[in-house]
Amino acid sequence: MKLSLNREKRENSLSDLLILKNLTSGYNGKIIIKDVNLSIKEGDIVAVIGPNGSGKSTLLKSIFNLAEIYKGQVVFNYEEITNMKIEELAKRGLYFLSQESNIFYNLKVKENIILATYNLDKKRRKEKIEELLHLLPELKDLLEKKGKELSGGQKQMLAFSLAILKDVKLLLLDEPTVGLSPKNINKVLNLIKDLNKKKGVTVILVEHNLKYILSFVDKLVGLKDGRIFFYKEKSEVDKNLLKKLYLD
Repeated sequence: MKLSLNREKRENSLSDLLILKNLTSGYNGKIIIKDVNLSIKEGDIVAVIGPNGSGKSTLLKSIFNLAEIYKGQVVFNYEEITNMKIEELAKRGLYFLSQESNIFYNLKVKENIILATYNLDKKRRKEKIEELLHLLPELKDLLEKKGKELSGGQKQMLAFSLAILKDVKLLLLDEPTVGLSPKNINKVLNLIKDLNKKKGVTVILVEHNLKYILSFVDKLVGLKDGRIFFYKEKSEVDKNLLKKLYLD
């Protein structure tokens, strides 16, 4: 349902694209995310960091209705989307790229790409595919290969390329650099930056390797035992705070 925001609230929160209110979630009755309150500004790149088992992936999955919501709300673009079907989330401009590549293994790369653009007319589909192959020219040599024939890094690159083909407002990335070579890691990170800067896509990502993300993220969410430990501008996060997050 659409949220009824009075004029004052709307003026004060115009740039809040995503709001989590007292979010509690998990799987099969087990609570992992505990009373999380979080507001993500439109156009930001936000990294979710924290120790193993802190609930980072579950937080992203809760936004995209891949975890069970026990309490609280998920609000996107002034609309409550808590427990909304995935296909409806996609229509609204949300896209989730998980550690498990979001591709069809028994289809060729070109067929995966065509499926990702099925809702576009011929002209727009051609434009999007040309744009993709310009950004990732190495895909040209893989078009006839099936998804299951690709290496781990190639699968991840294909999955990420399918996200590029969508008209995305909010991109959720769960460890987007897993299985990639250093060269391809840099390519993926540059694509994330391009999507953000050139197309205004808001990005929330989980990434274990801080050295890859500290150069371009705007804010950091520190998650510990399913709770927000801190939510700060990158410049406000120092070594002592990181030590408390990971070691204390």
